[in-house]
Amino acid sequence: MRRLADYTGTRWSDSVALDISEELKESTAVILEFNVRNITNSAAGWPTDEWASQRIAIQMAQGNEGFLFFLPKGEANIFDMTDSSIRNEGKTQFSGSYAWIDTLMRGTSGVNMRLVRTGANVTLFVQNAESEWVKIGTVACGSAATEIVFYGCGVEWEFSSVTAEEITYVPDKEPVSTDEPGNIEYYTDGTNYWLPDGTVTTLEETVVKYEVEVTLTLEGVALDGETPEAVAEGTVIIFTSARSVYTYTVGQEDALRLSPDTYTVTANGYKTASLTVTEGTTEYTLTLYRTIAYASSNDKVTVDDKNGTINIKGDVADYTSKQWSGSAELALSDEVKQSTNVTLEFTVRNVTNSQSGWPENEWASQRLAIQMAQGNEGFLFFLPKGEANIFDMTDGGIADSGKTRFGTDGHTYDWIDTLMRETSGVNMRIVREGANVTLLVQNAEEAWIEIGTVTCASADAATEIVFYGCGVEWEFSSITVTSNVQE
Repeated sequence: MRRLADYTGTRWSDSVALDISEELKESTAVILEFNVRNITNSAAGWPTDEWASQRIAIQMAQGNEGFLFFLPKGEANIFDMTDSSIRNEGKTQFSGSYAWIDTLMRGTSGVNMRLVRTGANVTLFVQNAESEWVKIGTVACGSAATEIVFYGCGVEWEFSSVTAEEITYVPDKEPVSTDEPGNIEYYTDGTNYWLPDGTVTTLEETVVKYEVEVTLTLEGVALDGETPEAVAEGTVIIFTSARSVYTYTVGQEDALRLSPDTYTVTANGYKTASLTVTEGTTEYTLTLYRTIAYASSNDKVTVDDKNGTINIKGDVADYTSKQWSGSAELALSDEVKQSTNVTLEFTVRNVTNSQSGWPENEWASQRLAIQMAQGNEGFLFFLPKGEANIFDMTDGGIADSGKTRFGTDGHTYDWIDTLMRETSGVNMRIVREGANVTLLVQNAEEAWIEIGTVTCASADAATEIVFYGCGVEWEFSSITVTSNVQE
């Protein structure tokens, strides 16, 4: 399969359709495995036609349902095939770094590929140098007949060790008893297991255990971590395991039923808890602790519920990696989340009070941000010693380049940095009124100074308040959130 002229003529050099049985054509549970090798191993570079011509495609079902590969030296660009043309313009590309596929394909052993049809979906897997099967992506094929075709262009391609076989489809089944569990819908070749969307699973993960009725005693604990506090009726508690998700509303009349399993338990305004349900035991006590915020999953964020403070221990290394050291999302009621008229007040302090100067990374790393609504709607602060540079947040990144600045330069609001480095910190207020989010900061004379306003891309974006920090240690305290009465 090779002819450069075919690429310039925007057509495949040739194609080969596998001769498969009528049963396999009619089946929607099929696995195709093969090895492919770029025999020519062309080193042609851009913008030559030979560079652009190195392409293959594998169709798995009628209607050109499969994958298109554009494989110049050192690259592996993979797309949803969508039609029989060799071009990739306008086609969906699967994200990821797959140059290793091209590297293996140009070796003497080629690269192994696997296409799995699971009903209305076809998923591509490629085996890496460590013999691991890596999922590349999935395309939809509906109920089209299975039809396997190899296409090639530009250089010489070799397809070998080709096998196409039917796999087993197992429909979902309700559990009958503890001794006779059910299962979710899946596909298997006897060794490997896939969900209908092509996700790899295991036999254990397909099992649906028998549900048992559970009597749950709820014990709530206040923010001080000690005082009992009833969990309010209407609170939604979510039980999540590797296999199942259950929802329970405090006060509901229906009994709670759970499969024997270990669950992560979440409820708005409470810390994450854990509950293990075992067969033969029906009564459980679940203790839920109130919290003011949910910390990002690292050890740089401390939420002190008793004292109402959040500390983010910034790291200069995170700045050089262009990422926030950590974040904390406030625990808000559903009422506040749904409101577009909300006021946030808090005190923030630069605990480290770094004296680092330009152009040191520590000087440049002293940054924080406050998001007020979903979609990164809020304010970004770059706060080296003696400056307060304030920008429209616009995205979740720490960089300020290309973002709208409030004030002429870093000295317009340098008094903010001065107050922030004192033991009392500086008070801030962010007011959301519909699509507009306005920042005010209290000066040394206790007057509230309006800094600027950002406009939410979506006026009805949910209120979502998140504190971010980087570079040095930041302390957020005296945090209050109020949902204002809407006229």
